[in-house]
Amino acid sequence: MRRRRAAVAATLHRPAAQQRRSFGGGRWLVVQRRAVQCRAIPLWREPASGTELDETRDATTLPLLRAAIQSGKPVLAICRGFQELNVALGGSLHQHLHEIPGRLDHREPAGVGRDAEYAPAHSIAIVPDGVLARLSGMTDARVNSLHHQGVDRLAPGLMAEAHAPDGQIEAFSMPGAKGFLLGVQWHPEWAFGADPLSRAIFREFGAAL
Repeated sequence: MRRRRAAVAATLHRPAAQQRRSFGGGRWLVVQRRAVQCRAIPLWREPASGTELDETRDATTLPLLRAAIQSGKPVLAICRGFQELNVALGGSLHQHLHEIPGRLDHREPAGVGRDAEYAPAHSIAIVPDGVLARLSGMTDARVNSLHHQGVDRLAPGLMAEAHAPDGQIEAFSMPGAKGFLLGVQWHPEWAFGADPLSRAIFREFGAAL
């Protein structure tokens, strides 16, 4: 089996006891519970109420993302990884999307089972002629939604690939990257076998490894 070299920044919703960071075989995998948020605000500004930070993680993952991109490793950034990548490259985040007038509530429903939590929640409009449109052949899709932070200012060098109905950026790429780079706010790994867009994303990422 050929050695795979890739960087994956992901947020997979697991109990705290199952959190782990795995470095091996040239692959980087980050697993982190949802409660802790990416540092997306200047150090001199207080985080909004309800925002718990993991600055130790940020001090590790943000430089690693920049190094992965610089070295040309394929990067697929999922959920928190999507947010981390935007911050690592100079972008910023809204801390609570649901508090912004006119925005959807992008949080997962409370008090439901895991299948309902990860069920499709809203549509996305895929940007024509972008990476996501090219690899999927689709113009729109429905995705799950389990976040309360979201992209505010898109980092220099990144290009929006999909938007939610409220205009929120749901995916981006980096046209100038040396290797494959795609970030998505939703969780394509959940029930991916039944979802054409998820299969297309992982097929393209796999081909880049």
